[in-house]
Formats: sequence, C-alpha cells, structure tokens
Amino acid sequence: MKYDAKTMTMPMLTMEFLRLVVNQLKGRKFEHSPMLNLPPERIMAVANATDVLKKLPDMTREFAEKIKPEWIRCHELPELGNIVQGYQYTSRDLESGLSIRCLRIFDPLYGEMVYRFDSCFS
Repeated sequence: MKYDAKTMTMPMLTMEFLRLVVNQLKGRKFEHSPMLNLPPERIMAVANATDVLKKLPDMTREFAEKIKPEWIRCHELPELGNIVQGYQYTSRDLESGLSIRCLRIFDPLYGEMVYRFDSCFS
C-alpha cells in the first residue's frame, strides 16, 4: 500500500508496521498476555520521522527477524501516560496475537522526532 507522509496518521502507521511484521512471520501465532512481574524480552525498531516510510519494509523485516523461535507469548505494553499522550498507539493483530506499540518522541541522539516501534515477548 502506498502512503504519503503528510496524510498518514499514527494509527495508520502502526497498523501498517504490524501488518508487515505479521506477513514476515508467515502464520506464526502468539498467546496474548498482559505484562507480567518478570520483565519479558523487548525488541524495538527506530526511525527518524522524515525517513520512516522509506525504511518501513527493511524495519519490519529486521523486527520480525529479532523475534526468537522459543517465544510463545506477546505481552501488551502499557500506555506511558501523560508523558507522550497523543503520541503513542498500540495495535494488536487478533489472529496472530502480536501486539506492537508505536511512540513518536524526540530523540536527542537524532536531534529530531523519531518513531519507535516496540513489543515484548516471553
């Protein structure tokens, strides 16, 4: 699907990222789980806001490759509250059980706004 950076909303971007990762996983399924007391393994992908659409195919492939075969649960990440309110969105694929949160935050390393996609597994 072709997107324009000026018209894409955060939910649209998150759902597209999730869709592409699910496609990369080729039918793999996870048990959906709330966050547990034990810290699950976390993976993430980051791209600056100006390049996120160009990098999306490579980012989703690399994100899917980081998901270890032994992981069977995907943990839903909690909202971060007022710190980034309005700049976060979590999308979940009901069929695969995969849940990915997207944050749009200022990253001092890049010196600009970035999109961070993250997910937790065990």
